[in-house]
Amino acid sequence: MTFAKGSDRLANWAGSRQVGIPSASRWAGCPRYEEIVKAEVASVLALCILLTACSSGLRSEKAVREAIEAHLKSRSDLAASKMTLEIENVKFGDNSAQADTKFRSKDDPGLAVSVHYTLRHAGDHWEVVSSSSANGAASNPHATGAAAPTSPPAAPAPAVSH
Repeated sequence: MTFAKGSDRLANWAGSRQVGIPSASRWAGCPRYEEIVKAEVASVLALCILLTACSSGLRSEKAVREAIEAHLKSRSDLAASKMTLEIENVKFGDNSAQADTKFRSKDDPGLAVSVHYTLRHAGDHWEVVSSSSANGAASNPHATGAAAPTSPPAAPAPAVSH
């Protein structure tokens, strides 16, 4: 057949071409080829590092602490200045976070109350959605003038019969 040589040339030409991806041999004569590739790789790596750094800043204990402190400052019925906030554990979800905290009295560090916070991601910060004390009650453990926990009430006395 007379097309054998032509077919081989066509097969070689088609085999060496990759759609959308230039072959290195095609650019081998270009003195700046390696510089261009290195610059593109460096740009992609820098973008990945930047995106990771930006997203991890929000998913940090510091960001959660700032949200809880902002929440406490917005409440006029709290004596936040008399307590020390300790973040014990933080778990992050897609758009939410769960934080276990402990508030210690600055006057008596032996006095402490544990509070669980649920937060939601809101733009570039976290917002407190809800809080509950360690026993699960959705009360206000930070209230000023709150009574100290007491023992459970005594059982009612039996009725006197005649």
